[in-house]
Amino acid sequence: MKNVKWTVSTYGRGIPAAVPRVSGIYAIGRVGRLHGLITDIEWLYVGQSRDMRRRYEQHTHRLEPNPALEAIRDTYDHEFWWIPVTAERLDSVERELIFALQPPGNTLHRKGKAG
Repeated sequence: MKNVKWTVSTYGRGIPAAVPRVSGIYAIGRVGRLHGLITDIEWLYVGQSRDMRRRYEQHTHRLEPNPALEAIRDTYDHEFWWIPVTAERLDSVERELIFALQPPGNTLHRKGKAG
């Protein structure tokens, strides 16, 4: 997946309208910016969904079982990045990103399943 254009929006309760109802991969992170330029990114979680808007709403509006995401549910200093991905490729793309980014909110990389 070269030259893929990710879409980004602020992560937090009440702002899922920009997130489409399509299958895809998403990543949640704290992004440092200076004059709009990204200076650093701390990736927190990578996930997949067949309906990204529904999954976004689950993360931000319901009881979140993942402690890393529950801790940021009511904050607005994180970003939600996503790309559409066909349902057939969801597992492989998610696995590659988790392996590469090692986000603390995912346990897949600690179990040695990525790769």
